[in-house]
Amino acid sequence: GIEWTYRKIDNGRKVEIRGAHISEPAIDRGTRGFVTVPDKIRSTTVSRIGHNAFNGCRRITGITIPDGVTYIGKNAFEGCSSILSISVPDSVTYIGSDAFINCDGPGKTVTYKGVTYDYRDIVSIYSLFN
Repeated sequence: GIEWTYRKIDNGRKVEIRGAHISEPAIDRGTRGFVTVPDKIRSTTVSRIGHNAFNGCRRITGITIPDGVTYIGKNAFEGCSSILSISVPDSVTYIGSDAFINCDGPGKTVTYKGVTYDYRDIVSIYSLFN
């Protein structure tokens, strides 16, 4: 399974994901390395993926980020070298520097607001937010 590390923000009304411990069975039992960030943890809305939250999670092959997340911190997915694609919801208004660094490779993509970017063109994604 997945054990989420998080902290409450906004006077306890929202949650920032700080990390995830992903046990091997979660990857091996049909998920094929695909992780879905929950939209709520203990009835509190997840609104941010914090700095370094998934840094170095090399076994993740894909990730779903729920609508309502507005912030992806710097280096959030750094070194997630097995990720093939990430679809960023339209609700995201900030992506930190190097959020996807060292995730590049042929055919890997990030989709945001209906536009699909090649990881090799990651500068275009950061320029939308900085």
